[in-house]
Amino acid sequence: MDFNVFEVSNQFYTNGTTYDPNSIMHYSINAWETNDGYAVKQNYELSTGDKALIAALYPKDKKESTLSVAKVDITNFGKMEVVNNSAKQGLSIYPTFDLKTNSKLGTVYFVARLATEDGFYIKTTGLYYNWGGTAATYLKMNLLPNSKVSYNKQAKKNLELFMPFDKMPELNGKKVMIVFAVYLDDEINGQMDKLMYFSTTTPLSVTK
Repeated sequence: MDFNVFEVSNQFYTNGTTYDPNSIMHYSINAWETNDGYAVKQNYELSTGDKALIAALYPKDKKESTLSVAKVDITNFGKMEVVNNSAKQGLSIYPTFDLKTNSKLGTVYFVARLATEDGFYIKTTGLYYNWGGTAATYLKMNLLPNSKVSYNKQAKKNLELFMPFDKMPELNGKKVMIVFAVYLDDEINGQMDKLMYFSTTTPLSVTK
């Protein structure tokens, strides 16, 4: 249930529709599986709702459905480089990956958070360099439709996340990890959709 229903329903690419117990995609539900005896028999025919959704997703008179949403694929993630940048007085972070978009304009956030050696995010109350209450730096970027981009590959530095030393919480000499992720801004549903699993560095020392 967690994997097939709750987790899936929290993904950005689902286009919400009214609940349809007659859908051919509906799993059967036995009365003993619910608290109130609710049950759904196995369906073998397309419901009215199925037909309406299919027509909307695959219109005869259009090349693309009006229900299409921005989609961003992150692939080929490589080693992430972190530099103690004395000239800029901070950490320069260079993640390496490929990015591809569909035909819709999309907005993403590239996020690099500080974590302890044990993998716990380092909290902060600062107004800046804060991602959900944790010490982080992030970059918002609008992506053009139908684009392909490679970041920080072949010695080309075209994406830098920077975190100033003076904006970091006191580390007391402890090593930290950098945790990187990419999020798609789901403006319609007011949430952030994670596009890739977290990628982390090995523990490193920060030299201020």
